[in-house]
Amino acid sequence: MEKAIVVGVELFDSEYSLEYSLDELTNLAKSLDIKVVERVSQKLDKINPKFYLGSGKVEEIKNMIVALDIDTVIFDDELSPSQIRNLEKTLEVKVIDRTLLILDIFQFRANTTEAILETKLAKLKYMLPRLVGLNNYMSRQGGGAGVANKGSGEKQIELDRRKIAAEIIQIEERLKKIKNDRAAQRIKREKTNIPIVSLVGYTNAGKSTTFNTILKHSKVKNEKEVMEKDMLFATLGTSVRNVKLPNNQEILLIDTVGFVSKLPTLLVNSFRSTLEEILNSSLIIHVVDVSSPYYRNQIEVTKNVLAEIGVTDIKEIYLLNKIDKCETTPLFYEGKSIPFSNKSGLNNLELINLIENEILEESNTFFNLNVPLSDGKTISLIEASGIIKAKIYMTEYIYYQAYIPNTLITKIKQYII
Repeated sequence: MEKAIVVGVELFDSEYSLEYSLDELTNLAKSLDIKVVERVSQKLDKINPKFYLGSGKVEEIKNMIVALDIDTVIFDDELSPSQIRNLEKTLEVKVIDRTLLILDIFQFRANTTEAILETKLAKLKYMLPRLVGLNNYMSRQGGGAGVANKGSGEKQIELDRRKIAAEIIQIEERLKKIKNDRAAQRIKREKTNIPIVSLVGYTNAGKSTTFNTILKHSKVKNEKEVMEKDMLFATLGTSVRNVKLPNNQEILLIDTVGFVSKLPTLLVNSFRSTLEEILNSSLIIHVVDVSSPYYRNQIEVTKNVLAEIGVTDIKEIYLLNKIDKCETTPLFYEGKSIPFSNKSGLNNLELINLIENEILEESNTFFNLNVPLSDGKTISLIEASGIIKAKIYMTEYIYYQAYIPNTLITKIKQYII
C-alpha cells in the first residue's frame, strides 16, 4: 500500500479548521488505498510562493520521507505549477495536492459516460499547466529539469501539451452533444409539470440511501435502486426516478453528486450541467450527517456550491441523518428540519409526509367535484391521479374534495362545483 504524509497550512483567516481539513484529506487518501502515516501542519501569515510551506518545514518533511519510507506527499490546498516543481525536486517523491487527489477519486468512481468525460476533462485542464511539475506523478523520465535544460524531457512535455489540448477539444465536443440531449430531456420533463425533488448534501452524508428509502415508499415500483456505500463519492452520476407517493402525488426524484470542502472549481464547472438539474426543483432535501462533529461546516460547503450554480429561493428540508449515532439530538434552527435515520427507520414516514405536504399545491389545484357514476373514465382518473381528501357516494354521482394535477384539469373541469 502506498504510504503518504498529508500537509496543511493554517492561516490567520482560514475558512476551515485545519484539523478538520486534514482529517478529511486523510479520508480522501484512504478512499484510494493510500495509507497516511503522518501529518504535518504549520501556522503562517501567508503561503510561501516557492514551497507552500516554509523552507525549514520542507526539510523536516524530507527527513520524515527517509525515516518513514514515504511514497507520496499530499498537500491540503491546490499547488501552483512552480510549487509542485520545487517540492518534487527537493523532496524527490511524488507530490500531489488536494485538487488532484479529488480528481483521481472522481476518475476512479466515475461509471457513466458523462461522469467519465466530465472528470477526464477536469483532470486534463488541471494537468495542462503542470506537466513539468508532475513528472513523478506521470512516471515520466527527463521532464523535471525545466526550461533551463532543453532536451528530450522538454520535447516530450511539448508533445504532451499538444496531445492534451487536442483531447480537451474532443471531450468538450462529446460533452456538448450529451448536454444537448440532457437539455432536451429536461424540456420534456418540464412539459409534464411533474414536481422535482432533489437530494443534495456532503459526500457520504447518506443521500443515496435516503434516495432508496423514498423509492421503497413509491406506489410505482422502481426495480433500479442507486448504489449505496459507506465511502466518499460512492456515486457521481445524477440519478432520476419517477416516484408516486402514497397520496398519489407523482414526483421526479433526483440524486446528485456529493460535495466536499475545497471542491475543485474545475469539477464544479465540469459537473455544472448535471448539477443544474437542481435549479428546476420544487423541493430540495438537504441530507446532513449530524453524527459528524463538522456537520455545520458541511452544511455551509453544500450551501456555497448551490449558490455558485445559482440555486436560490427553492423550498428546502434539512434531513438530520444518522441521528441514531448521536447521543443527543443536535439543535438546528435553520428552516424546516427533521431528525432522521435510514438505518433505524426513524421518521422515514414523516419524511414522505413532509414531501407530500411541501409540494401538494406546487402542481395541483383543489376542487369540489360532482362526478356522475356513469363516467367511469373520469372516476378512474381521479382515483388514480387525484389526491382525495373527501369522497361521498350520492344517488347519481360521487362528490369529491380533491387535489387534481394541473395537467388534468381540462378533463374534469365540467364537474367542478
